Amino acid sequence: MEKKYFEGFEGLKVPYLFFESERGEKFKNNIVIFHGVTEPIDRYEEFGKFLAANGYNVFVPEIRGHGELKNSEICEFGKEGIKAVFEDINLFFKKELMPKGIKAENTTIFGHSMGSLIGMKWVIENNYKYFILSGFPLQKKLSVFFGKMLTGMEKLLFFKKKSFMNKEFKKYNDNFKPNLTKFDWLTRDENEVKKYEESEFCGYPISPGVFNGIVGIMGFINRNYKKVRNDANMLVIYGTEDKAMDIEYVNKMLETLKKKKRRINVLENKKGRHESLNEINKYEIYDEILKWLNEREK
Repeated sequence: MEKKYFEGFEGLKVPYLFFESERGEKFKNNIVIFHGVTEPIDRYEEFGKFLAANGYNVFVPEIRGHGELKNSEICEFGKEGIKAVFEDINLFFKKELMPKGIKAENTTIFGHSMGSLIGMKWVIENNYKYFILSGFPLQKKLSVFFGKMLTGMEKLLFFKKKSFMNKEFKKYNDNFKPNLTKFDWLTRDENEVKKYEESEFCGYPISPGVFNGIVGIMGFINRNYKKVRNDANMLVIYGTEDKAMDIEYVNKMLETLKKKKRRINVLENKKGRHESLNEINKYEIYDEILKWLNEREK
């Protein structure tokens, strides 16, 4: 594993992790991972090493406002908001990945939670064929409309640093009472929850601007998901006890996408919560993901 940097939007020095395939030049393919909200790229170290050991080159860019780019006690994208996030990603592909020969035909996009929304938007706009969505928190159009409107109003209140939508996480957690922590909704693995709780780079409050950007991506996906290419090959992963997901709504979207020749696989983790990669049976999840990746190589 190697930590590298690229020059992002407005000159921001953006870190990313690179896991080189242990097969060297005979690597199978490439995987770009977009992480979730209020978590650093370091949380994908074990998974990245696993994929590299099995023949894949893996790239994990940091989203601004996270990890090394966290510059306050509030998760914030900056004055340009979600636009800056996608400008960073565009520059990452243009400056770092495309010169290495990375393109839609030889790359899988993997996104978790917020990262799955970012990844889905990228896939639609850039015509990628292969992608994995983990803990995909897409919401119905009406919920997105009100979320966009209310967080937009919050953004206008300059004294409002923390969004009211942070309360949603408490609602998720209330499903697992008696609670041991504020983050029981993430995974059944108490050690993973403890590490998350103790990290200064995890679970901090989110600004109205970030939530506004996230629901904005949801709106884009709701309007455009049918534009996913007709030969797309996708894997959707979720825990049956994931309270951050509207599982019924996501499955309706998948049924619509199946009407073309798209290959859609669903990995349903029984009793699992939001973070399948950090669940008590995570190695089963790793193996199923690898199986899917290897199948697409045939």
